[in-house]
Amino acid sequence: MINVEMTKSSGVTLATENTICNENVKVTIANGENLIAENIKKDVQIADVVGTFEGGGGDDTVLKGLIQRDITEIVIPDSVTSIGSYAFYGFNSLNKISLPNSLITIGACAFMGCSSLRSLKTPLNVEILPKQMCGNCTSLSSVTFLGDIKQIGVEAFLQCYDLKELILPNSLIMIDNDAFTRSGLVNVNLPTSLTSVSTNAFRSCTKLEFVTLEQGFNANNLNLSASNLYTAETIVSWIEALADRTGQSTYILTIGSTNIAKLTEEQIAIATNKNWTLA
Repeated sequence: MINVEMTKSSGVTLATENTICNENVKVTIANGENLIAENIKKDVQIADVVGTFEGGGGDDTVLKGLIQRDITEIVIPDSVTSIGSYAFYGFNSLNKISLPNSLITIGACAFMGCSSLRSLKTPLNVEILPKQMCGNCTSLSSVTFLGDIKQIGVEAFLQCYDLKELILPNSLIMIDNDAFTRSGLVNVNLPTSLTSVSTNAFRSCTKLEFVTLEQGFNANNLNLSASNLYTAETIVSWIEALADRTGQSTYILTIGSTNIAKLTEEQIAIATNKNWTLA
């Protein structure tokens, strides 16, 4: 059961019989192991008031609309181990959600379209951030990785316009297609643990400026060409950080012709001598 209370900051309940006052909403989810979208949208009590709600279309339609519009904060208890796909999809007013360390899996699109969500901390036991997990979370400005994240899924942070800085964990192995496409990223590190980075992972990230490749970086086909804001010094630091692949297959680092033009022949040769091609 999900208990929904509509209260003022003073604690005064705003919901009364047969009416709904949407000034402020706080949600506490009762104990359970799994959260799925159907339960969140249907299994609801409004301040323990039983009655009809204005808006028509049947209780299910009205409750779904109420939840997606007006819930601002959600606290998930420690008993929950899984959040299902689309669980909080389209909760436009949600600006804060607390995820317990009991969580093991998060479903695709779990927070997609939560356009007011400002920050997120991934729990200790979650290893995979799924497809479109935070896609179109346009106000998301802070993501903290508390556990050993190994994979960031397709479009996981698509169009997170306010997300300007990320510190990726040293456990990260894979970044999938369009993981950060059209995000507001300016500053990001790419750890040595990465072995697979999709060519389109940073598509249209035109604000990228401060990108750090950790020493020994060895992932093929990284493409940072969406931005031309890098200094020559930054690009040289990437080349110097690349793993030496002498005697192995050639890897490619794509930075675009405008950024290549910032380098001297001697600087480009450093990459070539490590068996890397700058494209």
